[in-house]
Amino acid sequence: MRPLLAAVCVLALGACASGGQDPGPAPSRIAPGLHSEAAPNQPPRPQDHSKYVAVPSGTPAAVTFGFPLCSLAAGARISAIRPTRVIGDGFSIVEIRLATFDPHAGYTLASPGYPPTPRPNEHDQTALGAAPPACTDKATASEIQIGMTRSATAAGGGGGWDGTVVEYTLSGTKLSLEIPYGMLLCGTSTDPC
Repeated sequence: MRPLLAAVCVLALGACASGGQDPGPAPSRIAPGLHSEAAPNQPPRPQDHSKYVAVPSGTPAAVTFGFPLCSLAAGARISAIRPTRVIGDGFSIVEIRLATFDPHAGYTLASPGYPPTPRPNEHDQTALGAAPPACTDKATASEIQIGMTRSATAAGGGGGWDGTVVEYTLSGTKLSLEIPYGMLLCGTSTDPC
């Protein structure tokens, strides 16, 4: 059973105070080709930011983070997914994929382990090059899933992504969508486990 923790997003509003690396600016054009309920305002306002700090489980110690993503315009294709800002170095990314599923099956916020237990009729594909389903498709929901493990070399450090930038192309134009949702593993660089 996939734990659904959507209420945590609402309760955890506030910016992260931890330091981290800035991977640089996103493409300057932000347009309505892709949409996420996690980021209705573009660019996000400071009060839109939320974070989830998870305790990884399993071997290796992992968590799957997720956020909804759909297409407002036919032909939008994901070209890159990267952090807005990196916090700490006690983690690594296992995989980033696009999952499509029955909308009544619920979304992933943070699920133990990676990959998460699949929902009925779930289909997964690598996110790069994928075209999310239309937001108007009421029979299909979709989300980006980011599998994150605690690094064995950085004991207790934790860390993760303080926001995500989804870069995509639409009709040959490079665009981006910023998701103001921190996906973090507990540790000394975030919140204690």
